[in-house]
Amino acid sequence: MNFGIIGFGNIAHKFIQSITSTDEGRVTAIASRSVPENDPYLAAHPQVKLYRDYETLLQDPQVEAVYIALTHKYHKEWILRAMDYHIPVLCEKPLVLSSKNADIIRTKGKDTGTYCLEALKTKFNDGFQHLKKDLPLIGQIRHLKTSFCSDASGMPPSCFLFDPEQGGALNDIGSYALGFILGLCEDPITDVKSTLKVRKGIEEYFSADLVFSGGYTAFAEGAIDRRTDRTALI
Repeated sequence: MNFGIIGFGNIAHKFIQSITSTDEGRVTAIASRSVPENDPYLAAHPQVKLYRDYETLLQDPQVEAVYIALTHKYHKEWILRAMDYHIPVLCEKPLVLSSKNADIIRTKGKDTGTYCLEALKTKFNDGFQHLKKDLPLIGQIRHLKTSFCSDASGMPPSCFLFDPEQGGALNDIGSYALGFILGLCEDPITDVKSTLKVRKGIEEYFSADLVFSGGYTAFAEGAIDRRTDRTALI
């Protein structure tokens, strides 16, 4: 499958490294407004086309799927534009920033018959799949705790993490802390208690206590203002 990549930052480079391990996936085009012409990857792969306009990449007949690696607030726009071209989408997490926008994308996917998947690697990890299979052999879940806290204080002020429109701990790493729990717990949530630490419009820390109808509980936390061991405890 020929992938086009929209946005060419650090995550997109990791995607390229991963796709080389597949039998059928390859990158044929990149759309970026900032990557230099002499980028080492492009220099080593002259067959990969570089576009400065995202729409032009979507119009490339060789592009069979698109990976969207833009910052969070641009995901919805370019997912919907790709669907206009009936191009399947793999989008970096979080897919969108509100449940309303998720509903819009779900409806658009049904209307256009176009596939869209959030690139949340946890649920596709072999170890995670083995964990789901083996947990019933150990016993019933009583409590889960996940923690994913990083110190982003050394990042430049222009970093998207500090943009009130799209930044903060919940938007950026909430997917990992909560996605792990929800990937293992299929019962409905009956109660939620949460806390937020907000500074200058940015959620620097969040935590959530969850109660499930199956009689077990979970706790998740994430931060961009402190560093802790990134752990999951069951």
